[in-house]
Amino acid sequence: MSAELSNRRLAERLDRHARLLEIAGESAFRARAYTRAAEAVRGLDVPASELARDDKLQTLPGIGEAMAGAISSLLATGTFSGHEALVQKFPETLLDLASVPGIGPKSVNKLFTKMDISTLEQLEAAAADGSIATIPGLGNRIQKAAAEGLAQVAKR
Repeated sequence: MSAELSNRRLAERLDRHARLLEIAGESAFRARAYTRAAEAVRGLDVPASELARDDKLQTLPGIGEAMAGAISSLLATGTFSGHEALVQKFPETLLDLASVPGIGPKSVNKLFTKMDISTLEQLEAAAADGSIATIPGLGNRIQKAAAEGLAQVAKR
């Protein structure tokens, strides 16, 4: 698999993990670490798989032992244990919700944990029936943001 995962795709997966960490309410430091690792990989002139093979991932800025292990696992298998554990609690479909304009990571977390909304279809249904506005911590502001944001997404 390592030859198939380009630096760009590897960086995308690291970025996705960082966004999912934000949604899960994990420390901002951890999320930024994955974002910085994605930037480092994106800026490489050589394939990250070569650095992994030569055990040189830790020479990149912001890449420590644990991050190098995660990257090596991504290159070898397409995933890593930290990501697998995270998606058991917070499905990747939540990233679609976070792409809706006006809906940030904290709102996505509340939509998921308080209303069990994990897809755009569920968000659209909740926005249509007004149930988002009834949830403390979400209210009318997120109700309106969801409706308007989904309309923008539909136009794309």
